[in-house]
Amino acid sequence: MQNEHNHEEEFEYDVIGIPLEDGTELNCIVIDIFDVEGENYIALIPEDEIEDGELILFKYQELSEEEVELTEIEDDEEFAKVSDIFSKLHDEE
Repeated sequence: MQNEHNHEEEFEYDVIGIPLEDGTELNCIVIDIFDVEGENYIALIPEDEIEDGELILFKYQELSEEEVELTEIEDDEEFAKVSDIFSKLHDEE
């Protein structure tokens, strides 16, 4: 008799909830937290759009062990630089 086991791989990842203007929250998977010129940034993908979701980048600051502050990157030049560095970091992997 042969034993068959179905093992589904479970991936664990950190999730951050981003409050939206309509009062709901968008749960996003943390892809990476990285440094650009002394500033911390975070790369996220919406949890329900893992396969084809668009990458979201924010400035990132840890306020405490359980609280973080995410700030939109409003400057186009800064966003382009951060996006380019993130791409280079992950192209090497």
